[in-house]
Amino acid sequence: MPNKIYYILGLTLIILALGNSIVSDIDEVMASDQDGWIISDWRSSGGPYGGEITSIAQDPNNPNDIYVGTPEGLFKSFDKGENWYHLGVSDYEINDIAVSSQNPDQVYLGANDGLYISEDGGVTWDFFEGDLKGEKVNFIDRASDPIFRETILVGTEEGAYISRTGGRSFTLIGYEGKNVTAGLIDSNKPEFVFLAVEDKGLVSSDNRGLNWTKLSNDYVGEVLSISVNPAFPYIMFIGTTNGIYSSYDSGVNWDHSGFLGIPVHDIWMDPKSPIHIMIATEGEGVKRSSTGADSWETVHKDLQNKEFNIILKDQDDPDRFFLGTSDVGIVSLNLKEQDFRVLNEGLTTYINNLIVSKNNPDNVVAVSDAEVFFTLDGGNEWSELFTSRPDAIHLWQNKKEDDDEQLYFVKDDTMYISDWDFNLEEIDLSNFVNQIYQISVHPKDSDEIWVGTNEGVYRSKDRGETWEQIGLSDSFIEYLNISYDSDLGQTVLYAGGYSGVYRYHENFENEEADEDKTKEKYGSYGEFTKIIDDKEYAISELEVPTLNPRKVWVGTLGKGVYYSEDAGEGFEAFNTGLIGSEEDYFPRVVDITTYENDPDKVLVALESGIYYSSNRDDDWDLVNDINHRVESLDVHFEPPTSLYIGTSEGVYYHEAYEIPYLGWDEEEHFTLENPEIYRFSEEFKLENETDKTQEDLVFMAPRVLNHGIYQFHYDYDIDPKPEEVITLDEHLEKDQKGYNIDDYWFEIGNELLVFTKDELEPGETWEISVENETVVFETYYDLDAMDPKPYDRESEFYKLYTSSDEVSQSDNETIEELASEVVEGAQGPIEKASKIFDWVKDYLEYVPPGNVGALEAYETGKGVCADYSDLFVALARAEGIPARRLSGYYISGPEDGQYHAWAEFYVEGYGWVPVEPTFEAWYSDYFGEIPDTSHIFMSYGVVRHEFSSNLSFSETFDIERVSLGEMDFKQEDLFELLKEHELSEPETENSDENQDDENDNPNNSYENENVITTKVGSDTLKVGSETISMDVESYIVDGRTMVPLRFIADSMGADVDYLSEEKEVSILLDKKEITLPLEGDTAKVNDKEMELEVAPELLEGRTMVPLRFINEQLGAYVEYENETQKIIIHN
Repeated sequence: MPNKIYYILGLTLIILALGNSIVSDIDEVMASDQDGWIISDWRSSGGPYGGEITSIAQDPNNPNDIYVGTPEGLFKSFDKGENWYHLGVSDYEINDIAVSSQNPDQVYLGANDGLYISEDGGVTWDFFEGDLKGEKVNFIDRASDPIFRETILVGTEEGAYISRTGGRSFTLIGYEGKNVTAGLIDSNKPEFVFLAVEDKGLVSSDNRGLNWTKLSNDYVGEVLSISVNPAFPYIMFIGTTNGIYSSYDSGVNWDHSGFLGIPVHDIWMDPKSPIHIMIATEGEGVKRSSTGADSWETVHKDLQNKEFNIILKDQDDPDRFFLGTSDVGIVSLNLKEQDFRVLNEGLTTYINNLIVSKNNPDNVVAVSDAEVFFTLDGGNEWSELFTSRPDAIHLWQNKKEDDDEQLYFVKDDTMYISDWDFNLEEIDLSNFVNQIYQISVHPKDSDEIWVGTNEGVYRSKDRGETWEQIGLSDSFIEYLNISYDSDLGQTVLYAGGYSGVYRYHENFENEEADEDKTKEKYGSYGEFTKIIDDKEYAISELEVPTLNPRKVWVGTLGKGVYYSEDAGEGFEAFNTGLIGSEEDYFPRVVDITTYENDPDKVLVALESGIYYSSNRDDDWDLVNDINHRVESLDVHFEPPTSLYIGTSEGVYYHEAYEIPYLGWDEEEHFTLENPEIYRFSEEFKLENETDKTQEDLVFMAPRVLNHGIYQFHYDYDIDPKPEEVITLDEHLEKDQKGYNIDDYWFEIGNELLVFTKDELEPGETWEISVENETVVFETYYDLDAMDPKPYDRESEFYKLYTSSDEVSQSDNETIEELASEVVEGAQGPIEKASKIFDWVKDYLEYVPPGNVGALEAYETGKGVCADYSDLFVALARAEGIPARRLSGYYISGPEDGQYHAWAEFYVEGYGWVPVEPTFEAWYSDYFGEIPDTSHIFMSYGVVRHEFSSNLSFSETFDIERVSLGEMDFKQEDLFELLKEHELSEPETENSDENQDDENDNPNNSYENENVITTKVGSDTLKVGSETISMDVESYIVDGRTMVPLRFIADSMGADVDYLSEEKEVSILLDKKEITLPLEGDTAKVNDKEMELEVAPELLEGRTMVPLRFINEQLGAYVEYENETQKIIIHN
């Protein structure tokens, strides 16, 4: 069992403890199996929100559902933009979205890597494998069609395509090899199609693309948008990079209608009154005209001078528009009331720079492409600081005293300086003639500011009032680091850019220095020494510890990380352990951060993930993979250590949970899997409802416990702090106990939190909050492998857990007789417990409110979870089997749950075995296993709360699940949202035949194709009209159809080669080489590793592979007929 856990979580054992451990204990813990292990997790900070919107689409049948595309993925709202949920889909920029008018669950998405289609409202997506596969999609348009129901137009960088089969197939309709940048189908006459073709201009067709007519090109600029009035189709407008043009003769002549030199990205024309027009411009906001484009006005004074990309008219509100911006997300505008709102909750934005306080890890600044945000609570709430991106940013920490910090921002012709209260000090830079790109502040003096510009390095010693050029006047400075050598009193500068990296040093203030030692370490005073040729390294990042200028780290664009410990005189590659080290080509290094107190401890951010090293003699260790491109990294190293990264989807931060060694590797009879972390809080409220002051008040509540096997209580926070915590020993020592709890409750392991208050005025409330952090595992016991030993019936333990108590009356005559009857014929405690378990589940009916105890539950045949558990415990104890009830919380949904109880029985030599008599599922009967992480254990037996009389008592319970290893919005959570909005939930556990069916060739006409047919369980294969006998039948494993590779591949014209020494099979089809392991579940496609959902199997000498793999990798369309189990492969 432990080997499995250590293997599963091995990749998370790198950052270690993210507290003191990251700087002291990492080597020790990683080296010892007896030290426990770490569960670590990247969590989204929940923002900041905003960013660029590239496309918007509204469901024509359900206007509350809106999709938006961004450069970082697809988002969906179920409530008109009040909340957004990330759907992922493509790693590339999304350029357009369209929702079918015929089928509201069918959504089309055009991205830089091709076309995607969803049949379930955006929950799952299929990459289109047809003619336009892999082509960049610039736009998608759709229109109802009286002949074909619906026509879909797609413009790509390789031509225009049209579909009349519901998106199942697309036909090239013109301009093959040409970049089609914009297009439109006439909504009233779908046979009319308009395209904007690069190097060709505007063209139109009146016969669905069979023939094309070139329109006039007497306009200037690239066409970005096309609009044709459906009521008066001869009225046309085009938006170009040079403003807007109008035509009143179907494009024969064009007139410039405003905004010379301003790109117009989108046009909305009132279909009933074409003189009413709105346009989305770049830099001039959204404009409208009521005069047919003769004159223009801004739609709202607060929206002018902004960049807008898209205009979408709300389908069920005549006055509302949704506007997509280039920087601040979605704007909802009510044109009539002149009111607008920003709708960005959940709409994460691209973060390319981060600053984290070295004093308080909750203080963070995040920079997007267009805004600056800050948070003072670790990302729970983000506020906007600047509405445009700064040119340079720096955090300075006082190394002399009290570690106060200052933030420096350079934006346009102003430098802003602030602490974390953001009362900005403004310094005028209008007389500074050069563009500033980097800023660094002297570690010993916050008034000494260095900047990198387009013409070298400048320095100010008076907080930016005056500036002096230091050197490199011919260089564009991209990198700038100031460090201080306290031994020699030297300010050491590292600066560089396209021309390379240079080192410079000078005396700090009037400090005297040993000239010989200084020259030996850093070269001549006041001179720039070139230490790196950028052409050799292709530098992307430079890091120098602020108080250790001899250590220099360099990140590159493709060669990994280099390190120097002699001030750049020599560099060594340090790449072992980084992704790409085997191929010697690495993702871009985007950030390097060193620990100031120990510069050998380094974190490096590649675009693909974060790596850590505590010693240059060791390899890099992966902190954690993350599913988004990493753009920046910053760290608060001092305990508690916090890692923040800026990604294509906002800010993420890293948390780690250290689980102590609990002797798991000595146990072979159970396994723990798929741990989850929960944060849950109990809020207790006591109120004095009398008209008198109440004095000397007491409140007592059970303390959340450590289970010791499948749940570990990691941490808790109690406010206010309890007066004391009563354990069994303290309980037994109290002569005057003052509370109504007997010895037994403490004897079974419970502890009691005691809170006191001197007095409470009439109407006054007393609130107590207890917040817990807990790690929970799925738990599976191998009962068949157990050989129980005899119980020691004289032990105190045995007597305690077989005795009768207030809710499990095991010594009651009725219970004893019933137990004997239930277990009749059973041998041993496991078989007896199993019979009792089955009987309780079958006998009791779940009827609230319950909580009546075992005897009454038996007599009435009714109860709730507590009664199911109490009756199981009573019957087990009556048969001499130690048993106990567990109380806690059950999570029934993302935000739903309730108090719950389940049970355990004890097997001598093996320990406590869990049973859940209330539940049953198709995948488990819950006997000897808890196959979920939704059972949160809190205490044994009955939950006790004691409090002073004359007080009213209430409590609330909140819980948050922290997903491990998954940062995106969870698909199962999305299914819950779909259910809430009465949408259909897609099948997720069906066989892959149903999934493959989503890629069916839509035309159902394959006369010219190679059609292969077979059936599940058949040993024949039909290729065209020829029947081929196979020596093995197809079958299903874990919902996936397994087929013999040799016969399928041969039928499709692929070459198959078995590599016996490597234990692999190689398939070559066209230019694609696929390598499958005979042992394992990782395949290679053109040397790119891909995980198989079901591993290949050898059956009677044949390699069986999942059908889904053939569909995706050998380029086939697959149909599956449910009734006949017939499989049709269209090659």
